[in-house]
Amino acid sequence: MDKIFARIATPCLLALLAACAPARPGAAPGAGLVPDATPLAGRWVGTYTCAQGQTGLTLTLSAGTMGQLDARFEFYPVPGNPSVPSGAYRMMGWLTTDGHLALVGVEWIRRPPDYVMVGLSGRLAGGGRVLEGTVPECAAPFSLERR
Repeated sequence: MDKIFARIATPCLLALLAACAPARPGAAPGAGLVPDATPLAGRWVGTYTCAQGQTGLTLTLSAGTMGQLDARFEFYPVPGNPSVPSGAYRMMGWLTTDGHLALVGVEWIRRPPDYVMVGLSGRLAGGGRVLEGTVPECAAPFSLERR
């Protein structure tokens, strides 16, 4: 049932995300989706903070057309917070012409008990080597480096 739902819901969610992207708060007037999000594709490693505290994050991005992005969000413990469980889920999102990245969780790959998917909202920094922003559900930061 989950796989059938994901197959049906994925195109609908992408269409909704694309339609809403220019209307998000803080968007530059007329900001639309980039035709090619390939510059973001690859492996990004760092941390994010949420209710459980600082957590390791590996984000693997692949680019589609019209700014569409698919991602794998893998989280795990870090030395300063070793009790965090590991988990992973798929994400979808977009990149806008004003450089804003937005990703939302769509399907669990490996779900620890009592965990929920969170999204990411950010932009490139550090000459394209750093992806940073906020986890909207937690109002807390994330920072990732290209690896």
